[in-house]
Amino acid sequence: MSARRLSNKQWLTLTALAILLAMALSAGILFAANAPEPPDAAVAPIPPEPVVDRVSLQTDDVQEQVNLPPITKEPPAYPNLDSHLNQLAEDYAGVHQPSDAQQRTTETDAEPVLVTLYVEPERVDDVRQYLEDNGIFVRNVGADYIEAHIPPSMLGAASEQPGVLRVDTVIPPQSHQSRERVISQGVGLHGADAWHNLGYRGSSIKVGVIDSGFEGFSRLQGSELPANVTARCYFDGPKAPTSQLSDCEAGSDHGTAVAETVIDVAPEAELYIAKVHSFGDLRNAADWMADQGVKVINVSLGFAYDGPGDGTSPSSNSPLKTIETAVANDITWINAGGNDARRVWYGQFFDPNDTGFHHFRSDDVGNAFRVLEGDAPVLLLLRWDDSWQAADCDLDLLLFENRRDSSGNYMIVDADVRIQDGGDGDTPLAAVGFLGPATADEAGIYFVAIQKNVCPNPPAWMQLLAWDPLDHIQYQSPSHHMGNPEESRSAGMLAVGAAHYWNTNTIAAYSSRGPTIDGRTKPDITGVACGTTATDELLSVDGNQCWFPGTSQAAPHVAGMAALVKQRFPDYSPAEVVRYLEQNAVDRGAAGDDNTWGHGMATLPVVQASAPGLAPAAPPTGNIEVRDGINPGEVVVSWNAVDEATYYRIGYVNMVTDYELAKASNTGEWLEAFIYVDVNALNFTEQGGRVEYTVRRLAPGVRHAFTVLTSNDVENTREHFGGRYSWPSSPRWSFHTTAP
Repeated sequence: MSARRLSNKQWLTLTALAILLAMALSAGILFAANAPEPPDAAVAPIPPEPVVDRVSLQTDDVQEQVNLPPITKEPPAYPNLDSHLNQLAEDYAGVHQPSDAQQRTTETDAEPVLVTLYVEPERVDDVRQYLEDNGIFVRNVGADYIEAHIPPSMLGAASEQPGVLRVDTVIPPQSHQSRERVISQGVGLHGADAWHNLGYRGSSIKVGVIDSGFEGFSRLQGSELPANVTARCYFDGPKAPTSQLSDCEAGSDHGTAVAETVIDVAPEAELYIAKVHSFGDLRNAADWMADQGVKVINVSLGFAYDGPGDGTSPSSNSPLKTIETAVANDITWINAGGNDARRVWYGQFFDPNDTGFHHFRSDDVGNAFRVLEGDAPVLLLLRWDDSWQAADCDLDLLLFENRRDSSGNYMIVDADVRIQDGGDGDTPLAAVGFLGPATADEAGIYFVAIQKNVCPNPPAWMQLLAWDPLDHIQYQSPSHHMGNPEESRSAGMLAVGAAHYWNTNTIAAYSSRGPTIDGRTKPDITGVACGTTATDELLSVDGNQCWFPGTSQAAPHVAGMAALVKQRFPDYSPAEVVRYLEQNAVDRGAAGDDNTWGHGMATLPVVQASAPGLAPAAPPTGNIEVRDGINPGEVVVSWNAVDEATYYRIGYVNMVTDYELAKASNTGEWLEAFIYVDVNALNFTEQGGRVEYTVRRLAPGVRHAFTVLTSNDVENTREHFGGRYSWPSSPRWSFHTTAP
């Protein structure tokens, strides 16, 4: 295959496509597992993961370990445009002629490209007016951004308007799918069928599905899907959204399968759907659903990085901020947790030989992957530790074909060489790829390399992500897979991992693991995947029948459960719906929440057909003891097991800060300062008549008080001081000072 940089025609097509890129997350092995072991951590340290899992290429696949000479980059003609838009603007303006210019026509080059302009808030109206005065279709407008379809010939001028900080190519979201009336196996495994029998079927609850496309939706109405549905359909090109369902039946059938799964769990829910293409579309669709009274939204999509990995973003159009707004509007947000366990590398910049290139191991600067015939598109993203408003560590991401030309040089396919020098709007983000679909000649091995230019402080961490259709990258990490918006810190949102229906005690190999970049536990909970749908073709995964793999199906199972909970407890806030699902999850893996399963396998508790009044309280526990845990800020609370208990309520309070605040409150009741965690008693293993629970993230070196209450109610209640819980025998609490 002849090496080719991503042509401007391809980037135009990529940003204008109606198709939102689908992730094919099969469980197959892309690279052979019989390659050399990873190097010793002392030779190639990659903190905070001292040993990085590796799935290696066949020995014959890679000609040699990759070492590259430094690549010099020139200042861009338009500093506010990203690398791909700069290339496009320069090509169209005739600044230079790319090698593949003969493949493009003037008509194709003139097609508008969808971009996001990040603008100083006080200048948004002026920039919008400039665009509209020049006949440019403005798609979405927010407090500090504008999405617009700009012809290549006007990109440079638009980027130089007063107040414009930067202009980025819109990268469409990725669906988290690994690829007669039918019911998913998840209905029974999640306990929803028992709730159906008692009348909890999602009646009167409005559920929204925001996705990449809904092909074949109308064909299933009246059988797999409701006869009535309300739609909002965004186009890839310069056209306003419509409410015509037929306009949503494009792009893919991913959203159709997601909607099927929601309705399997909540068959009487009212369904609202939206087909989106950009950050702004997502925000507008969520706002529209809030106006319609939607109470649960499912999004089985992942978006490009737009923040430092701590659940925050400086941009008002960020999916993270869209979630916060939706939750504030009384919407419980359920998001696929991602299928990136074998597609993320995370670690420090490591350059033992001072070559300017990051070394994934001491003798290799390339991270390889295989492209198969028909793969389309291929996209890799890199973010690193730096300011998201004025990044000054200048890193480049380079994509090569893994073979040399006649001059002995590796053939470059694409490069993101935008400059980060501390200017307003400079972000620590790079993206490379190509559209495809790959021909038989183009299929083969490629690799990415990371080059450091001027960088006052080498980044403490970098996160490299390969999007669909790539199944593996050569060097990968066992943790820190979470992306956007799975990393959200909202209390009304759940990021959902996946386990296959035939073995819900084993996490799916592709399911993304935490923690987040800032150390928070993710995913939040786990759902069932590979369940039956009428939309998806039958696959074979690990020798089992699989219809809809990926966290893309795990999430709508949980979204349907959230609708049932909301029907049963209509006054619950989003945070309370989330708390109910987390507390009733059946623990998996390490005791307590962890970075593989979250709180465990999502399970609706057994419900009594009638409950005339409060159930009698369980006998109290006693002998509460507290000791230091393994990590800073951790303690282990233990107490006498109570056979009648169905729930334990573990409470704790910081005696230095929260206690004083409580005493100063109007009630003066210090017990109200306790933070409580309710845990299903089934999640505990009794040893010698005792059970224990690890409390994390406490202030180090501070005195705390701890207590444990008991309940034998078959369903958990919200009231901290309700009659269904018994306080422990005297003393009611135990004091302990956490290790410094």
